[in-house]
Amino acid sequence: MDGDANGDIVVRNSASIFKAAGALRIGQTALTAGTPYQINLGGAQFKAGGVFTVAALADLTLDAIGVSAKGQIELLTRGNLTISNGSVLSSGQTIAFYADVSRTSVSADSKLSPTPLRYLPPSV
Repeated sequence: MDGDANGDIVVRNSASIFKAAGALRIGQTALTAGTPYQINLGGAQFKAGGVFTVAALADLTLDAIGVSAKGQIELLTRGNLTISNGSVLSSGQTIAFYADVSRTSVSADSKLSPTPLRYLPPSV
């Protein structure tokens, strides 16, 4: 996982596995201080025993990624939300997109289960 002075977070290693027995969170759900500006997660596997949350102030991209969580999966952004060629799976819970629907893109080769609920992102 790499970060830079602009507040961007990038994961681009297919061998990377991030696991947590409980919640696994990147960024602040209120999209306030401490939230990365832009997040690009690609190729890695994320496994959470509880809630999985990723929050970005600008663009949030999940590319060729595997996410599995026993709790709710929350993806929050004020920018573009893009999911391509990956799987986002929650066992028995929900997937929630907090993003502008017109700026959300999920490729046909992505698997999301259950079907995501859509909400507007938190306002400033």
